[in-house]
Amino acid sequence: DDEVQYAELARIAGDYQRLTVLYWGERQSDPDMVVERWLNGHTHKTSSQWYGDVRVETYSVPNEPVWRLEDSGVFFGDAIELRGYSLGSENYGQADVVQVTLSWVSHEKIHEDYTVFVHIYSQIQAPPVAQHDGAPGGGSSPTGRWRLGEKVLDRHGVQLPESIASGE
Repeated sequence: DDEVQYAELARIAGDYQRLTVLYWGERQSDPDMVVERWLNGHTHKTSSQWYGDVRVETYSVPNEPVWRLEDSGVFFGDAIELRGYSLGSENYGQADVVQVTLSWVSHEKIHEDYTVFVHIYSQIQAPPVAQHDGAPGGGSSPTGRWRLGEKVLDRHGVQLPESIASGE
């Protein structure tokens, strides 16, 4: 029962700031990806790693978002508009997760699956100090499946290194 699973996932996520999930045999036990789709829609995926047949993913449970930009008018080609973004906090410290939520809308049919790159820099000329690259919606909302006019909320969690200085 999907609703029972959603309620249990919400209860678990309400008790923790970070979740680690082991995916093994999910095609048999969760063929509709109820668990992963819920996590991708309600948390910020921070990492994904394979160990043989086992996939380990970590998620950051969202803070109250701080919206930074709405109705931005920022376009990627003529097809994709970045409507807005939010951050989970205004200040971050060592090993924190920067929670980035992007709001997209499609204005044309998209025929390719694009990857979203969220990079954090301490100096713009230097390589990023942290990043999260992945398909929208934690892989649950590839751009090639977006419907015309569909609004997509896309969450990314960027794990900061322990060596970074605290700040905005």
